[in-house]
Amino acid sequence: MVKEAEQFAEEDRIARERIDSKNELETYLYDKKSIIDDMKLRVNRISSQGKKRIETTLEEAFEWLDVNPNAVKEDYEKKMEEVEVVWNLVIQKAKSPMKKC
Repeated sequence: MVKEAEQFAEEDRIARERIDSKNELETYLYDKKSIIDDMKLRVNRISSQGKKRIETTLEEAFEWLDVNPNAVKEDYEKKMEEVEVVWNLVIQKAKSPMKKC
């Protein structure tokens, strides 16, 4: 009985971590979409190509979430890292003097 309880506790922990990772990714995506939509963080310095790249990356990530509602924690974390790489690259270029991405 104790062994079963430990097993259920472990399953609950894994499920909780998976859900937390999914929620974190969703929040991150909506936050970045809002920033782009509201033209914050000097987004006006982002070229149309850079903005399109971010929008496409966000759309693909939202689609991935729809198709993978029960992915494991590591998959959600990997997807978030992929989006962060694109976001950071475009924003970093936009913040650089005299450069447009």
